[in-house]
Amino acid sequence: MHSKHRSPRRARRGVTLVEVGAVAALVALVAGGATLWIKPKLDAERTNAAEKSAQVIHDAVVEWQTDNGAGCPTISQLELDKVLPARATASDPWGNRYRVSCDDKSVMVRSAGRDGHLGTSDDVRVPHS
Repeated sequence: MHSKHRSPRRARRGVTLVEVGAVAALVALVAGGATLWIKPKLDAERTNAAEKSAQVIHDAVVEWQTDNGAGCPTISQLELDKVLPARATASDPWGNRYRVSCDDKSVMVRSAGRDGHLGTSDDVRVPHS
């Protein structure tokens, strides 16, 4: 007669709350580190895109002034007169509309930047001042 050999059963255990907490903390740490690495890069890309769009708007204002004489058109006027290229956008990468201001000698296009408030250090200005 053969005796059947059975391996001893291992006791099954559940995951402890401490283990769940440790894994959650590790995931949060990795996600936080990735955010700290990615966010500045994203901000720089948005600022660069805002500068390019502001330059396109600036050039359109100068062209409009050449065709229309004195004055300072709004972005809506540039769109209506079809001076603003199709690739241009009236809003910056943060969702705020660009602002155009003119005086006798110059044109300024501004974006409120990341914080959404004009007149702060993160504003984008073309030309740079």
